[in-house]
Amino acid sequence: MKKSCLSFWLILLSVMTLAAQEISFEKSVHDFGNVREGGKVTAPFVLKNTGDAPLIIRRVSVTCGCTTPSYPKTPIAPGDTAVIDVAYSTDGRPGNFNKNVTVYSNALSQPAYTLTIRGSVEGRQNTPGSVYPKEIGPLRLRSNQLFLGEVILGSLRTETISVFNQNEDLPIRISFHSVPKHIRVSASNTLLPAGETAIITVNYVASDIKDYGRREDFFYVTVEGSQKFSGKIRVNAFLKEDFSKKKNSTKKPLASYSGTVVNLGRIKKGQVAEAELVLSNKGNETLHIRKIDCPASQLMVKPDKNSVSAGKSTRLKISLDSSKLRADVKYYIDVITNDPVNTIHRITVNATIVE
Repeated sequence: MKKSCLSFWLILLSVMTLAAQEISFEKSVHDFGNVREGGKVTAPFVLKNTGDAPLIIRRVSVTCGCTTPSYPKTPIAPGDTAVIDVAYSTDGRPGNFNKNVTVYSNALSQPAYTLTIRGSVEGRQNTPGSVYPKEIGPLRLRSNQLFLGEVILGSLRTETISVFNQNEDLPIRISFHSVPKHIRVSASNTLLPAGETAIITVNYVASDIKDYGRREDFFYVTVEGSQKFSGKIRVNAFLKEDFSKKKNSTKKPLASYSGTVVNLGRIKKGQVAEAELVLSNKGNETLHIRKIDCPASQLMVKPDKNSVSAGKSTRLKISLDSSKLRADVKYYIDVITNDPVNTIHRITVNATIVE
């Protein structure tokens, strides 16, 4: 009897081991060598699902806005390969660089995989137009966008933008307006002499925000000289909870979804198609849905409840209004929860609109 029980558990363990998704890369480091400043350079990282279950790339995080990843949004079948492209912007960044990119997936043995790009950018001729490519009247700026990457809620992130007064003989006055309450903006010199440079400092106070996931804010820079000009500065961030003390805890919520892809099939134009997924809490603490990020106005996602007790579940009701759509459509929904392991779950919605 004891021998048969042992055999049963060995067989079960073997099956569980086989039905696992794993990730491997042909290389984890890409060295660009020497590249000229101007535009972007891209490194392809080829990955393979070496397991026996679908592999899902949940997200790819970067440490700064100079690095942009592109990754597959649909499950990768066992044995299949896919590519994660990592682009690095060389504009205004002469010198050596070494950047890490973290790939988060449902791989069992290595759910967080680090890729590295490195190289050296040869600077081009430093003219005002090349160093400060953006303009607000006579004020030239290094950039009119800030990409903060991941920002932990409760933290403070500081970034700067270099600016230059391209007037030959007139000073300009710099001021800011329509600044969000969680952003503080200042200039090292608000009355900037002709031909001089200054620094705009942006403090992003994440402790003043009640939001999660992707967020875009903006404020305006007003430039006054012989005329008055105004321009917009965009600030992009991805807000995350601080799970540093929770990830290794035995007490935490665990989000489990009934699927990652919703195929609505063929929909007659003007109709509303509906579907649903089930979100279960397999942990031992209450699971909270922090945010459902769905950028398409035609797509609605509504949970039965936003808090799910341990061992319970909720339905995510998905509806697509096809009135203003045509042909094939594909949308992505990010469900953000307080699960420290699977914080973001991406759902792909596909449909074909028929006239």
